[in-house]
Amino acid sequence: MLQRVYFVLVTILAVSFLAAAQTEQPESSRLGEPRVSFESTWKAANPQWFQIAIDSTGRATYQSQPHSEPNETPGDPYVLNFTASPKLLRQVFDDAKELNDFQTDLKYGGKEKIANTGDKSLSYTVGGKTTKAEFNFSPNPKAQELAKLFQQLSATFELGRQLEYAIRFDKLGVDQRLKQLESLERDHAAAGLQVLVPTLERILNDPTTMNISRQRANFLIYAAKSEK
Repeated sequence: MLQRVYFVLVTILAVSFLAAAQTEQPESSRLGEPRVSFESTWKAANPQWFQIAIDSTGRATYQSQPHSEPNETPGDPYVLNFTASPKLLRQVFDDAKELNDFQTDLKYGGKEKIANTGDKSLSYTVGGKTTKAEFNFSPNPKAQELAKLFQQLSATFELGRQLEYAIRFDKLGVDQRLKQLESLERDHAAAGLQVLVPTLERILNDPTTMNISRQRANFLIYAAKSEK
């Protein structure tokens, strides 16, 4: 009798573990959807690490690790799941195609020293196979363009995270974050603004928020529409 109970318990645990493992996997991985990823590691930057993965259906994830000093314990990574706009999706996969799905070397091969701007990598995954190109700086204009796009996404999402924090804990800081986002947009250095629209709409529709902040939120919502 005890052996039978033990067997049933082990079977239930095994099935539960398998179900959990399958749940944790991105649906795109299970279905074999093509996926483009960008990863950047630079200890001097904030965030010091981030990764963006976008599959061909538009499902995407942004993860980042805030800067920490050598004697500090790193905080929990920030994770943002989002849907890429058709415009962003098209640009990412078109650029990946032009770069031969990152099967060619994108590293700088010159003899002159170049500044360290962190370790970067672009990867393309489909059907369980991944091709990957790593570089600090790439002389390839298309690789530069794609890396810049992902860096702009990171800058936008990090300000979005700070904006959410300000809404909850620092009302006076809301306008400052919006001003920074507005500056990014006016400098054509923002990307993925449509992901922040729900947050911006909360600000726009909040009568207790300063009028100037609501105006900035309205401008950014309008700008986000042009990304689609």
